[in-house]
Amino acid sequence: MKHSQSQYHVDATLAGSVFLSIYRKPALNILCQVNTQRAAQVRENQARLKPIVESIIFLGRQNIPLRGYRDDGCLLDDAEQWRI
Repeated sequence: MKHSQSQYHVDATLAGSVFLSIYRKPALNILCQVNTQRAAQVRENQARLKPIVESIIFLGRQNIPLRGYRDDGCLLDDAEQWRI
């Protein structure tokens, strides 16, 4: 059996070609794509949270309750209170 036909050689050649393709075009690497998507998701989540946090800070500075103009009474209706 020739060396070039051995399974070891075939596997090594394939691993080398995969390495070179990722090295030449790192954007095709799955880890790079996953990290890029995760970073985009983090940025999107931060953008969505920013107005919520700003609203809470504003309400706190103005001494306005989050629940409305009345901050007294039970949080749950009588029917919901007994289900807990």
